[in-house]
Amino acid sequence: MVRDLLADGVVLLHFAFVVFIAVGGFIAWRWPRLVYLHLGAVAWGIGIVFLGFSCPLTWLERALRDEAADTPGFIDRYVEGVLYPEELTPFLRGLMALAVVVSYAGLAAMHFGLLRRRVRS
Repeated sequence: MVRDLLADGVVLLHFAFVVFIAVGGFIAWRWPRLVYLHLGAVAWGIGIVFLGFSCPLTWLERALRDEAADTPGFIDRYVEGVLYPEELTPFLRGLMALAVVVSYAGLAAMHFGLLRRRVRS
């Protein structure tokens, strides 16, 4: 039971990581130092998708659930077919990439004074 709860926590952490990859650049508009953490997350995400890196969060969840190594990973199990059909995967990956590019274009524009950042007092 405790292991299942821990595995569920890993799933939530995994989901938060995926969301952070998608929108972390926009969050860095408010907190610019966060961009370094986001760059690392984006690099790791690219490594997983395009280079076949294994995800330590998937491994940890599998270990907590005592599953075989050939079971589906986080995206395959919880996202594809649940939140959207599998055939939309390339489109949604492209949408995430576009969000990262747009957020970094905004960061660059702020850095060069082309876009003002709103700062709450």
